[in-house]
Amino acid sequence: KWVEICAHIFQHYNQGWDNGHHYHIKYWEIWNEPDGAGFWSGTPEQYFNLYELTARKLKSLDPTIKVGGPTLASRLEFLDGFLKYGADHKVPLDFVSWHIYARQPNEVVSRAARVQELLNKYGFSTVENVVDEWNYFPGDCHLQEVDAKYRKELFANQMGGPPGAAFDAAVLIDLQDTNVALADFYQGTNMFWGGLFDEFGVPYKAFFSFKAFRFLLATPQRVAVTGSDLNGIAAIAGLSKDKSEATILISNFGTQYNHYDVELRDLPWDGTIIYEKYTVDSHHNLDLVKSEAISSRTLTTAEDVEVPSVCLLRLRPSR
Repeated sequence: KWVEICAHIFQHYNQGWDNGHHYHIKYWEIWNEPDGAGFWSGTPEQYFNLYELTARKLKSLDPTIKVGGPTLASRLEFLDGFLKYGADHKVPLDFVSWHIYARQPNEVVSRAARVQELLNKYGFSTVENVVDEWNYFPGDCHLQEVDAKYRKELFANQMGGPPGAAFDAAVLIDLQDTNVALADFYQGTNMFWGGLFDEFGVPYKAFFSFKAFRFLLATPQRVAVTGSDLNGIAAIAGLSKDKSEATILISNFGTQYNHYDVELRDLPWDGTIIYEKYTVDSHHNLDLVKSEAISSRTLTTAEDVEVPSVCLLRLRPSR
């Protein structure tokens, strides 16, 4: 019965059934966190069977869509069983999805690597590796449910504040060198639980990390960066396709260093270059804090920063 309900939901939103729509929704995820007691009360094998029946039904309606699961909460042994079942029964599987709420950015990267290892183990190396819930969570799950002051500190000042901003930027940077195909932050709303805005729609600090990362899309050609690690400093840099602009994004999350030197070599411009620094920290929301003109293709600059913080550097030739 549940499979038939899912089939009609799919047909309603993608195929117009019952005065429906043609939204061309591509990804269809089956269930949520069946490895946790909060969403699934059956056995793992019962979920595996439910997934198989639903995936086969949806694929029969439209073989071009992507179906996946298991929307893993945390237990990799559950994923191991799911993938073994899928391989043994030749179950349709276009993506494997998982969730993580972490204290350190390297936890997200490590989990992505472990998921990929399991995909490779069972012959699913080309299946998309998808983390469709992630966020910074440094607190106590139970305490945030019963203590309002603690909840405000956790969500507004930690997850939404400078620590969350630096964590988010570091994860976005670090994920670029993993097998992850899609990464969905949970969540971008004004809901207190991990949102990017307060209840009035005012952006938290974490929002500005995403805005800073957005600038990299204008400079998509990656260039080499050294000095970052998985213990607190994350850095990435890019050049625009027409070489008219360069961007460097640096997250300082878990270190004690409030100063670093930035050395830029072989800049692709002659003449005067405009160098700008934008900061996300306790006092700034991606504000321009430094702007200067330089006249060399090599630049070494000393930057004082807060811990934690995010730094966006933008360079372009003077017009």
